[in-house]
Amino acid sequence: MDVPKPDDTEIILNLADFPTGAAIYIYKKTKLHYQLSLPEGQVLKKRFSLNGEEMYLMDGYFELVPTSNVRTTKKLTVDIEVDPHSESIAGKLGFENYIGKFEYTLVFIPDAVLHLNNIVHHRNKDDHFELTWDKPELEQYTVDKYRITYYHNNKTYVKEITDPHETGFVDSLAVFGALYYRIETFFKEAIREPWVDVYTTVIEFPKNSIRFEYTGVNSGKISWPKNEYKSRYAFATGYYGDIVYEGEENYFEIDDLIEFTRDKNNLFPFSQGVLYELYVVPFDTKSISKDGAWSIHYDVLYSPSLITIEDGYLDFQICTDTPTNRLFVRNGYNFWIYDKDDLELLDQGEVDELSLSWNGRIFCSEKSSLIVIPSSGCIELVSYDLKNYEKLQFDREEELTYREYLLHPLSVQRT
Repeated sequence: MDVPKPDDTEIILNLADFPTGAAIYIYKKTKLHYQLSLPEGQVLKKRFSLNGEEMYLMDGYFELVPTSNVRTTKKLTVDIEVDPHSESIAGKLGFENYIGKFEYTLVFIPDAVLHLNNIVHHRNKDDHFELTWDKPELEQYTVDKYRITYYHNNKTYVKEITDPHETGFVDSLAVFGALYYRIETFFKEAIREPWVDVYTTVIEFPKNSIRFEYTGVNSGKISWPKNEYKSRYAFATGYYGDIVYEGEENYFEIDDLIEFTRDKNNLFPFSQGVLYELYVVPFDTKSISKDGAWSIHYDVLYSPSLITIEDGYLDFQICTDTPTNRLFVRNGYNFWIYDKDDLELLDQGEVDELSLSWNGRIFCSEKSSLIVIPSSGCIELVSYDLKNYEKLQFDREEELTYREYLLHPLSVQRT
């Protein structure tokens, strides 16, 4: 993340702040004001010169700018003569006039960096966010302290560092989202105004980084990237929806997908692009509430390997063939075939001969590689490649036996 450069403001200095003979360092455009404590009387002479060349004031100040690309030194001389209005003969002859001469050394240093340099962040050995910078090493700039202002969860925090050799601090609350730091550098020299630096960065997950994988026919696992900084997580369904997982791990398992999706308007993970939310909060957070101002990763569990239903009545039936590691999904005449582990779409197609009666289940015949679809008075068979279709019609007695088995499968097996 680029660090915004400070405003290109002027430096304002006053000669009254420097004793005669002092060196004054000019790092960039500087307004040098003069304010002299002199005896009362009429100023007869006032001359400013730089290396012997006379200078003229502009509204009470000189504007000085380093003009070359190398360090240069020049002599500033101030000549003052004041008539004290003495009534003595010596005074009238001008022998009692106050004559003063002040000299200063102006050191011009071009291309100086007048803000904190190399502000960066990194993960420290404790997996926390640490912000660091270089200590200013400039003549006539002596660091007194630093003050850092930053924000988390709608709260303002202020950290003061009084050791000028300490050039960094650890923010254990910085784990995710947009981060903002305002760093003020104060100097021991009263003539030097504090520097103000702003550092911003964003910690985020890429889009479509929430993943789903089947761990069984009716079980699955939700996962996301492990955060760079020590964190806790909460997973919520929908926009500011219910939190269904909270913990330290970057995943959670669903033992019963049917129960997990009960009373929801999407068949998980086959959704219509329903939004999911992932809260990423500091590790020491005791409880994660959806009402808090937490940093949230918004995502949709969607990829080309997942079915997206745009319109129409959802009439999904799903079965898995374990030996071939394939997952079959049916909706009406339409079929999709997936790799069971990574949900890669292997094939899709239509079987126009199917009846649309539905009892909520389809099966895989692993021995014959057929999808078995119980219908009213018959069983329909579709090959795994979706190219072959067969309908087995029940006679009356077979249909009654079949229906009895669906209602009382254990009792039928015992007879």
